[in-house]
Amino acid sequence: GYIRSSGRLAWHVSELMADVSPWAFTPDFAFAAKMVTLNMMVFWAAVLALFWMCQRDQSSAIGEEVAKENARVLVPPSSSQEA
Repeated sequence: GYIRSSGRLAWHVSELMADVSPWAFTPDFAFAAKMVTLNMMVFWAAVLALFWMCQRDQSSAIGEEVAKENARVLVPPSSSQEA
């Protein structure tokens, strides 16, 4: 958007009709660079938050490992040496 806006430089229709509205201006390059940087940071923060939330869902619950270790064996494993 900035490139198109700065290219027409206050022209409503390219070099045919000047844009004389009071709000017609082209922001300076520093403002455009700050906006692009802000958009990039918000985008990457959202992507990282999404990956973080998905990774949290895959982690084990507290005490899950202990419960598996202390679980009773209802059916003993079959062994070929007992026969």
